[in-house]
Amino acid sequence: MTPAGKILLVEPRKGDQVILKDILTQIYGDTADVTVIADYDLGQAYLSECDVGVCLVAHKIGRRNGLKFIKTARDRNIRCPMILLTDVGLHDVDVAASRAGASDFLVKSELGASLVERSLRYAAANAAALNALAEQSSLLATTLDHTAAGIAALDADSTLTTSNKHFETLLEKLAAHGAGGEVITRQAALGRVIAELGGGSECEIGLTNEDATVFQIRRNRTPHGGSVIFAVDITAQKALQANLLKSKEEVEAANRAKSSLLANLTHELRTPLNSIIGFSELIQRTSECDRTTDFADQIHQSSLHLLEIINTMLAYSRLEAGEHPFESKELLELDCLVEFCIKQVAPDASARDIVISSHQAPGIIGLHCDATSLRRIFINLLSNAVRFSEDGGKIEVGLELRKNGALQVSVRDYGIGMEPDQVEAAFLPFRQLGVGYDRKYSGTGLGLPMVKSLAALHDAEISIDTAPGQGTCVKLVFPASRVITASSLQMPARVKKSA
Repeated sequence: MTPAGKILLVEPRKGDQVILKDILTQIYGDTADVTVIADYDLGQAYLSECDVGVCLVAHKIGRRNGLKFIKTARDRNIRCPMILLTDVGLHDVDVAASRAGASDFLVKSELGASLVERSLRYAAANAAALNALAEQSSLLATTLDHTAAGIAALDADSTLTTSNKHFETLLEKLAAHGAGGEVITRQAALGRVIAELGGGSECEIGLTNEDATVFQIRRNRTPHGGSVIFAVDITAQKALQANLLKSKEEVEAANRAKSSLLANLTHELRTPLNSIIGFSELIQRTSECDRTTDFADQIHQSSLHLLEIINTMLAYSRLEAGEHPFESKELLELDCLVEFCIKQVAPDASARDIVISSHQAPGIIGLHCDATSLRRIFINLLSNAVRFSEDGGKIEVGLELRKNGALQVSVRDYGIGMEPDQVEAAFLPFRQLGVGYDRKYSGTGLGLPMVKSLAALHDAEISIDTAPGQGTCVKLVFPASRVITASSLQMPARVKKSA
């Protein structure tokens, strides 16, 4: 093989064949691999069947010409460099050769080893560059055709210069289902895309076909005034969004119905329950039989416990429905609130020898809050702490100021604690530790969910530090804007003493 590879000479003239073979021998020596063919069709067949490094083609091949020979080879995707051999050097022939796909052209009367070698070398380099460019173009075209989006490039005059198959599909669909359902041309479809974009960079185009196809169109401007357009079929995404919205509305409607049913049910239950409580108290006061009095005591205690559960469910249903009465302008003295709430859970704590202590950092005077809501927060946290503490345990209530002026309230017990996966579930309504009839701890499972909702009304954040067997610490952080301290007051403040 020569440096130029296998050389094909398509030349019908014997004399020119001899001259060219001699020149090629001067260039490459006896190793020159030259094949000479005098016939047009045989030359085309040889190009198809053999790996040719360079092809020299005479301008005249019988009744046909070399320009046609080169163009036919190029149309058949034969990419080897091809040099046209002419009898005269005319500008028109040079231009025609370039248009046909020739790498160069040589005048036979001027042929010499130096000129032919340079032409062969330049032709090979040019062919290699063109082949590399063709491979890159093919790779780019393949990549664009295998992307999920339609991609098109437009020049500064909004003329389509290139596009992939997905964008062509979009234009076909737009042409078949134009605005109003009429059939329009492909150019009009492109015009609609440009018009929908207007001066913006993004739009959506819906088709009136059976699938109600929706395309999202985006445009990026190029530095030379043109643009690149991306089109994505978002029909499935739109349908999913519609289904999600419908599901959300259905869930919200069911939630409202549940809250309404819960509120009505608890309200209806309280009326007969109040009668049971009243009659049990009457029996307690009037009965002279100890056994009857004991039965009345059990009925009374059970009724009060049931009333507490009903009141909790009613409060939560109102809170969930946004009907909880809330007035956050009250200035409440915190030490009085803590003392009141501890007294509410003291009987249950004393029955199990649980000690409750509290500590309030100096300088804290009060909090702008809704007193009823804050009282319920503390009682729920303390009730939970008592419920999940071991007999003879202790509970600590702490109030302290952070460096940013925020108030941190903490309720810590040293009871059973929680696993990490139980912490998130603890904030969900009606979730409890243990399930079924054998669960150890009572309650409705509304304590922490209600605390979280009431804390949110005060712009407070809630967190839980816990570990199995090491107890639980629930922390509430109220923003500094709600906190009243001694340093923030210019004169004695009138605060609410009673919880």
